Amino acid sequence: MSFSGNQYPNFADKVITTRGDIIRGDSSGERERYGIGAANTVLTSDGTDPAWAAHGGVPTTTKGDISGFSTTQARIPISTNNYSLLADSAQTLGLKWAASSTSTLTTTGDLLAASAANTLTRIAGGASGEVLTGNGAGVLPTFQAAGGGAWELLDSTELGSSASSYTFTPSPVITNSSYQAVAFLITAPCSASGYLTMTVNGITDTAYNSSWQNYDDTTGSYSWLLASSWRLGKISSPICSFTGYLQIGDADETLNRMPMKCSAVMANETSFSGGALNTDIDDIDEIKIETSTGTMNAGSTIAFYGIKRT
Repeated sequence: MSFSGNQYPNFADKVITTRGDIIRGDSSGERERYGIGAANTVLTSDGTDPAWAAHGGVPTTTKGDISGFSTTQARIPISTNNYSLLADSAQTLGLKWAASSTSTLTTTGDLLAASAANTLTRIAGGASGEVLTGNGAGVLPTFQAAGGGAWELLDSTELGSSASSYTFTPSPVITNSSYQAVAFLITAPCSASGYLTMTVNGITDTAYNSSWQNYDDTTGSYSWLLASSWRLGKISSPICSFTGYLQIGDADETLNRMPMKCSAVMANETSFSGGALNTDIDDIDEIKIETSTGTMNAGSTIAFYGIKRT
């Protein structure tokens, strides 16, 4: 014995008329035809009857769209390249696209900063030698020229062969508006005993006023000199090291005689010298280091540092 729905009243072949029809029970429990729904609809239930309805998915239309929800599902359109999706309860759908570190930074050397709460911004890299400087609360920092007291290497050399002198010619010249002093560090073992001397700007007349003190293991000596160069200290073969500075004249011309101080160490002796020029100098365009006798040995090192004004 076989079973067929057609053996009952309202049998199926009398109810279904169209491709896609389905059968459902009516309010009396009888079979009835329920026609196919519109394209992209799905069969849902309202708690009483099955019914065709929109599928409930988000009507995405563009590559990269995603779905969001408030009280119903809705489309969140794709945003700008390199933006990030962030949670934001103030938005209708609870999400928003916002600038990211990748979208904010554009150039090598850029830095990330906040221009306001939770707001990214870019600080462009500064020029060579500039430093990042705070500008107070609520203001973005900026790159600025290094402040006063900063040391700047102006020149450094190691002698490839013995030499009786070395001349540093700064370019641009060392101005009293930018620098307050020039420091020097010299390590120069020499071929003969004598003195290491210094001149500036090619001045070779008797304008170098200085006092000089020398001490060995047992005795000390003092002398005052007015000569065609500053005497920095004694030189000899084993060890000769010199450290000192030249103070550049003030921009307002209140100090322009260029004070000089130097301390020197050689073998078992120490010397100290200090003085000034009897000629007004505002800027430095040449510093010459020279031996009174013999030469500075190959491998001697000479360095000059500029000490910037505030």
